[in-house]
Amino acid sequence: NKLEMAITYEADETWEYIEFSSDRFSKFKKYYNKKGWQPSIFMPKEAAMLFLEVTDIRVERVQDINPENSIAEGFNVCCDCKEHGGCYLPNVCAYLPNTFKKV
Repeated sequence: NKLEMAITYEADETWEYIEFSSDRFSKFKKYYNKKGWQPSIFMPKEAAMLFLEVTDIRVERVQDINPENSIAEGFNVCCDCKEHGGCYLPNVCAYLPNTFKKV
């Protein structure tokens, strides 16, 4: 038995119909007449506009990472910060190994 409900997103006031089984309806029902904002952490995942699912994790020791891997992970070396107009950590390069400074 399938049910359909319209979900309104308060951020941009858009809405959409969501179809789900009757057992899932009980989880949505408590939000139907609720006034005010509801944190997404307490909503069923189907009611979220964006739902991120962790698909893979790995453990890596920070001491074992090399400069190429750190850049591939998104690390950006910024020692002088002239191009950014400032830096949150102005002395960060004093603590970096020389291999990072060359990249």
